[in-house]
Amino acid sequence: MTPAGPRDESEFQRDDRNLAELLQELRVAGLGVQVLFGFLLGLPFTMRFATLSPAQRQLYMASLLLAALSTALLEDYVELIADLLQDAGEARPTDIARRLGVSHATAIKTIARLKRAGLATARPYRGVFLTEKGEAMAERVRIRHRLVVDVLCALGVPTESAEADAEGIEHHVSETTLKAFAHFLKSRR
Repeated sequence: MTPAGPRDESEFQRDDRNLAELLQELRVAGLGVQVLFGFLLGLPFTMRFATLSPAQRQLYMASLLLAALSTALLEDYVELIADLLQDAGEARPTDIARRLGVSHATAIKTIARLKRAGLATARPYRGVFLTEKGEAMAERVRIRHRLVVDVLCALGVPTESAEADAEGIEHHVSETTLKAFAHFLKSRR
């Protein structure tokens, strides 16, 4: 093991923290990611897509993946802000950063992105609040999360694992699949 650095963390822990912050920054990059994501989804259906080189196709897939992760990140922040407001009455950037395991600066940048997207407002020394649009998104994410957890539990996955797994699955499940999940759960009652 490498000696601890100035933060009293090993080299591995520092690299792990730096990688997590880098991934977080990649997810935060750019306004209008949803528009980019929609555009990227349509590209394979164009005539010229077949003429792309393997490197261009890899770049396309990486861009598509980053756009999807960015959308998932916004949903995670909105869901967490709603939870903090409900549980503690306030959602401070410090609490958001701590709960998501990111730096304060990363949380501030993402909150600014939420504000630009019309999902949140922030008041100096008062924390972050969701707009009607943000509250609606938080409710949709909560319902989707609960549905995925319930299906996983119905399949025999322990609750703790189902909660953790749902955090990743919930952002990438289509409406068709969600309807099938709901039908599956109804049929079991």
